[in-house]
Amino acid sequence: MSNYIIADFVCRLNVALKGHLKSINVPNYKIIIELLTILYKNGLILNFFIRLKTIKVFFKFYQNRVVFYSIKVISTPGHRVR
Repeated sequence: MSNYIIADFVCRLNVALKGHLKSINVPNYKIIIELLTILYKNGLILNFFIRLKTIKVFFKFYQNRVVFYSIKVISTPGHRVR
C-alpha cells in the first residue's frame, strides 16, 4: 500500500487496463469511492461494489475494447498543481 492513496488507485487502474482485466479490487477509502462515482457517472466504468475492506471495480467495454485506456494524476505531493 502506498502513502499516496490516489496515485496507488490510478496505478492499479492503469495496470489492470493494460492487462485487459475485466475487474480489479482496490482498497476501500472514501476518496476512492468518490472518484469511482465520478467515473461511473461519466460512463467510464461499468459498476463498482463496496465490500468491507475492498471495492470491486468492473470495467466497461465497447466492441471488446475498454472505454478508456489510461488515467493520470496531475497534482502529486511532490509537485502541486493549482
